[in-house]
Amino acid sequence: MQEKRNLIIRIATAVVAVPILLLIFYHGGVYYLTFICLIGVLCSLEFFALAGSSIGKWRRIYITTISLLLIVSAFFDFILMSLFFTFLIFLSIILEFRKKDFSDCLEDLGMTLLPLIYFGWMLAHGVLLRNISVEVDSGNYRFFDQGPEDIGFFLVVLAVSCTFLNDAGAFFFGKSFGKKKLARHISSGKTVVGLVGGFFVSVLSAVIVNFIFDNALPVVWVVIYAIIIAGAAVTGDLFESTIKRGAGVKDSGSLVPGHGGVLDRFDSLIFVFPCTYYTSLVFYRFADTGIAI
Repeated sequence: MQEKRNLIIRIATAVVAVPILLLIFYHGGVYYLTFICLIGVLCSLEFFALAGSSIGKWRRIYITTISLLLIVSAFFDFILMSLFFTFLIFLSIILEFRKKDFSDCLEDLGMTLLPLIYFGWMLAHGVLLRNISVEVDSGNYRFFDQGPEDIGFFLVVLAVSCTFLNDAGAFFFGKSFGKKKLARHISSGKTVVGLVGGFFVSVLSAVIVNFIFDNALPVVWVVIYAIIIAGAAVTGDLFESTIKRGAGVKDSGSLVPGHGGVLDRFDSLIFVFPCTYYTSLVFYRFADTGIAI
């Protein structure tokens, strides 16, 4: 009875959320940037709750602020983001020098760099992906109303669709036919059949999205994208499950009805965004055909 109720809540949440997300993806620009920043802040807050007292107040403010600056820098230029990220690595290390007691230096440094990479560097690739152009020009982004003609709109829809439907497919196939556990010590609900089913649904989703966008990608590349996205999604999900397992909790929060916390819902996309972005760079460099929408 509880499972049925949760399923209904999940479907209702999707019905409300999907049109809003598509509208944000469609317009891009500052609207999309604001959305990614909001996701970054909410995920950071849930991560801090999981970490407990191991991350102090000022370190939390530092991590959140720097993560947001990384995401914003990605809006303007990939090189700027890379330079800024490298500088932040050095800065975070140098800040440890001011301590008098270095017994917890490794823990503090790890608890600083992990969320910076997780919610700053990796999530910033969601902005790079939306702003990508056919020429892979990482600058000259428009601030408002990028619209459907931007290849970034297609790539974000492809990434999000394959990710969310991969999760749904894995859940359905796993519940219906799965017996052998995929990683029982990390997540008892994931099965090998669910993994295969999720990959299948991801490929099917990519084919449908590609068709809707007038076959923007060659068929072979549709499959490549779908497999990479599905693999990244599973990795991201398992990574967050590992963090929750260490914290001894089932969900990262309760903000998203039927799904738990924001991090529970976007854990896969945090890994999917960079993988999709770099796959696109490879496609642009080595594919014989271009993309046209």
